[in-house]
Amino acid sequence: MRKNIFVGLFFLLTPILYSQTISDSVTAKITNYLASRIQHEGPRPVHNLLVYYEDPEYTYYHAVGLADGASVPVEKDFQFKIASVTKTFTATVILQMAEEGLLELDDPMYQYVSDYDFIHIDRIHPFNGRSYGRKVTIKQLLQHRSGIADMFFDKYEEFMNYFENHRQKQWAPEALFEYFYAHEINKLAHFPPGEGFHYSDVNYFLLGLIIEQVSGAPLPAQIRKRILEPLHMQDTYFEYYEPIRGHQNMAHAFMGPEDITLTANTSFDWSGGGLVSTVKDLSVFLQRLMEGNLFQDPATLVAMKQMHDAGNYPFDYGMGLIGFQFNGELYYGHSGFWGVVMAHHPGENRTICLAFNQASPPFNYMQVVSEILSIIR
Repeated sequence: MRKNIFVGLFFLLTPILYSQTISDSVTAKITNYLASRIQHEGPRPVHNLLVYYEDPEYTYYHAVGLADGASVPVEKDFQFKIASVTKTFTATVILQMAEEGLLELDDPMYQYVSDYDFIHIDRIHPFNGRSYGRKVTIKQLLQHRSGIADMFFDKYEEFMNYFENHRQKQWAPEALFEYFYAHEINKLAHFPPGEGFHYSDVNYFLLGLIIEQVSGAPLPAQIRKRILEPLHMQDTYFEYYEPIRGHQNMAHAFMGPEDITLTANTSFDWSGGGLVSTVKDLSVFLQRLMEGNLFQDPATLVAMKQMHDAGNYPFDYGMGLIGFQFNGELYYGHSGFWGVVMAHHPGENRTICLAFNQASPPFNYMQVVSEILSIIR
């Protein structure tokens, strides 16, 4: 009788133990791979990497390296600047407002920002001798199809020089547009509305102002009320614009060898990139978003995921969502300047969030994500 019990237990436990062994092997391979990407020396160091991955059969949640690039070991739940991944949050709030009838995506955006005297709607989009500011729609802002110039990259050297001399400046929306016009970035508009793709944070600054105008509340409060609180994202907050949340153990952001977390105020990111979060919180957000839990109508998510050609960029773009190709498969998500990417494969219900916290890494982040996914599969 006892022998039969032992035989039964053997056949019951063997598949479980085998599966656990395979899982442990995959985990070790990913961790070793991440460790191989750590580079503390050189002009573009990568001091830390944090990864959360989840599918129905396997979860990986680990970090490697030094949070501060010097002595503090990074841990998997450390917070970091998510940069342009914030755009997906801003877009989600706009789409929720559209569902509620508070705005229409095809409305001209100027109808919602005309009360802001610093917008100068007839100067914001000059192209070939015509002013197109009154033609730009909310949807075109979401899709980066407005043609409006970008405050940062259309005059990158000029912005970096200004940033170098104003490192601790506390920005606000009015200051962002003052800079935009003072440096004549508005005159660099790329095409009439709807006739191309040009990634511009100014599009999302305008969306942030629309959210505030329509709601009568600050943008951080709307993101908290509509997304962060319902999803219990306790380690996510709007840096510089609302009280600090979470444990405040930070994986520092670097620009080349410089520790930006210690040396600069990055409040210029605002509605285009101002959130701090964790890989786990981002995974929660992206999974719930892709499941349709943040919208009332399934058609809203379908529209958000409708991709358009992004020209020279290595991805397509929807409404606050990037369409990535990893190993020949389509993932939805977003990436951010300080070194972060979140992506979800809806068919296989796979989600990956990666933070490497270097604005100019010595590798292609899309290749790194692809290689991690290859190890898992």
